[in-house]
Amino acid sequence: MSEVHGIDLELKMFWERQASTAVKAFNRRNIEAWYVPTRQEALTKVMEMIPEGALVGTADSLTLVQVGLFAALWQRGKNEVINPLAFEIFSEETNSGTIPYLDGPKIAL
Repeated sequence: MSEVHGIDLELKMFWERQASTAVKAFNRRNIEAWYVPTRQEALTKVMEMIPEGALVGTADSLTLVQVGLFAALWQRGKNEVINPLAFEIFSEETNSGTIPYLDGPKIAL
């Protein structure tokens, strides 16, 4: 094993321990938390948490953009997504922006 792989492995193990500690702390406080090691697993987990038909607010999360959440929601076509910076909703039904409304289930990420 080269030194680079050894350092990478050590860093991976370090961050996994850190994440495990954080998850346990959240769970002790009755806050559900999970650790997933890859972007794809994170996307899968978050998509499982968002029910079809839920109204999803994007906030301003670069992490969720990088994971591909908003593209995945758009492709799923079962949710409406509010971008508060653009002040409009985009949905598969309209394929265009509309004025946001507050009916239906809501998920804030």
